[in-house]
Amino acid sequence: MEEISADCIVFWMRQIFELLVVGNRSKNFGFFDPRLLTTYDGEEMATTRLKDRLMVASENELLFVPWNLKNHWMLCLVDTQKKEIYFMDSISKPIRPIMKRILSQAMKAAYETKRTNQKISPKWVTVKSPKQPGDVECGYFISHYIKDVVNADNPLQFLKGEFSELKTYSPSQIDKFRNEWAAELLKFV
Repeated sequence: MEEISADCIVFWMRQIFELLVVGNRSKNFGFFDPRLLTTYDGEEMATTRLKDRLMVASENELLFVPWNLKNHWMLCLVDTQKKEIYFMDSISKPIRPIMKRILSQAMKAAYETKRTNQKISPKWVTVKSPKQPGDVECGYFISHYIKDVVNADNPLQFLKGEFSELKTYSPSQIDKFRNEWAAELLKFV
């Protein structure tokens, strides 16, 4: 198994979004392009890009923010209504300071601008997440996290309950996911 790129993550999110549109659930979820989070342009640019996306988020949107730091994928889920950020990591490391800094600053800036100067301090919640067995599955795992969350009847309750009880995804679950992804991609060939 090989690592997957930001392009693969973006493609998968696009496919999920299209399914949400068909199911008339697209207004409940949003997606952020992880290629825009590069810190090569500096933290300020990454913060601005996230703030801009949060500015157009609806009041009750769950915004998926995949993040790649040092060749490792993690996932943040922003609850725009409760002003909470759910952090998921398939190797159980703590929230990275740079992620917390950029996303917290972006949320504060967006709310202060868009939400009538409302001052906020986002609450961070570390979600017990399924663990990857090797070194390269993180992209598959966060993509699977996204799929699991959007398929849940109550996504936030799912994260706190059933999702946190999952220990890992089996090789057959990951293979099934990879086959789904490949089937979606083949539609464009």
